[in-house]
This record gives sequence, structure tokens and C-alpha cells, in this order.
Amino acid sequence: KTEFGPHFPPPFVSLVTLKALRITIKSMKDIAASLFASGFKYILTGKINQDCLERFFGIIRVANGSNEMPTTTTFLQLFRMIALYYPTKKILREQTLTTNLT
Repeated sequence: KTEFGPHFPPPFVSLVTLKALRITIKSMKDIAASLFASGFKYILTGKINQDCLERFFGIIRVANGSNEMPTTTTFLQLFRMIALYYPTKKILREQTLTTNLT
């Protein structure tokens, strides 16, 4: 007997994966309902992804050197450093371009 009852075969994925899929589907339904209620006529679901978030965590891992699993303290330090570095870098680059043009 499985968690799914006696009439169902065992799942082809783990129970953790099934629970995660349920959460994802429910979240997408809630997002869609909210967007439709706000006046959207359609949603390009292919554009809803977490690539930016994964890229950010990739930057954190690279900034941490050979240790791919930073501690909470290290993560917060790297987050603060990156949060200051990139906006400052952009401002300095724009300032340099403006100075060179005049």
C-alpha cells in the first residue's frame, strides 16, 4: 500500500518531487489568477522562470572561490559586496564616459 491508496500504482518520481510540482502548479495558478484579475488578457508562461535568481547564486558561488556552499554569514557578506559593487561600477563607468565625451 502506498501513500496514494491501494488503487494507484507507485509514482514514477519521488514524493518530494510530487509535492514540489504541486506547489509549483498551485503557485502558477495563483499568479495567473492575480494577473488576470489585474487586467492581463494572456500570460506567456515560458517567460516565467528563475534564471536571474540562478545566475545570482552562480555569481555568489564564484565569488566564494573554491567553496561552492557558502555559510549564511559568507553569503550575506558576498551579497552586500555585490550589491554595492555593481551599482558603483555602473556609476563610475557612466561618469568616465561622460568625462571622456566633454
